[in-house]
Amino acid sequence: ASMVLDSSGNVGIGTASPTTQLHIYESITGQVLFGDSGTNLPTMQLYREDTSIADANPLGVIEWAGKDNTGAVRTAHAKLQVIADGDHASGDNPTAFAFYTTPDGSSTMAEAMRIDSAGNVGIGTTSPDTLLEISKDSADAEATLSTYHDTDATTSKLTLRKANGSEASPTKVNEPDVLGTISFQGYNDQSSTFEEGARISSIIAASPSDASGDMASAIHFWTAPSASATVAKRMSIMHSGNVGIGAEPQGSFT
Repeated sequence: ASMVLDSSGNVGIGTASPTTQLHIYESITGQVLFGDSGTNLPTMQLYREDTSIADANPLGVIEWAGKDNTGAVRTAHAKLQVIADGDHASGDNPTAFAFYTTPDGSSTMAEAMRIDSAGNVGIGTTSPDTLLEISKDSADAEATLSTYHDTDATTSKLTLRKANGSEASPTKVNEPDVLGTISFQGYNDQSSTFEEGARISSIIAASPSDASGDMASAIHFWTAPSASATVAKRMSIMHSGNVGIGAEPQGSFT
């Protein structure tokens, strides 16, 4: 039969023995299609009906499963779960996405990535502190940029950029705007926080003129002295190319 309704109220499409309220089966490729010919968007809604929704309560789950090769048991191997990212109240519904995968050598799913209610993305962490945080226990947390091309100038590139104004209406930077910073931090259990030990930053050394092609900048290197978590400027490379160690450069470095 193409569709059955069993004694438990389960509906089977393509199967005579549905195991859930709606069970769709196709031996080649099972598909469900949602369409709309008008201006409205096709929608599938998963919702939790409850008197209250607390932090970490799941709101809906989509799972991807397969049958185990030995036990022939259908088991979920990956899932996308939507969860409350704080207690819900009227007009306040913080919500997060959690992405789960199954590691090699395991049959248990583990959270691999999260987008929290602030829009922060965490890879290897459920509580990212910034727009993107990559975390790893007992191993290096490493990010790799790879480029494959025969052209000499084609390369992997990390870009830090700054504009005043807004994304919709950017305006030019001015002296002494900071263009970008690389901060090196270590955890201190006395303060229960990460503290800065060193920094590399680039600043505008002279406000750009109204002409294009004018972005005079300097690079500064900072380190924290002993018994301090406040970094101090140690070396500067000015827009002239002059280098200063312990002071602003007064002449050329040779």
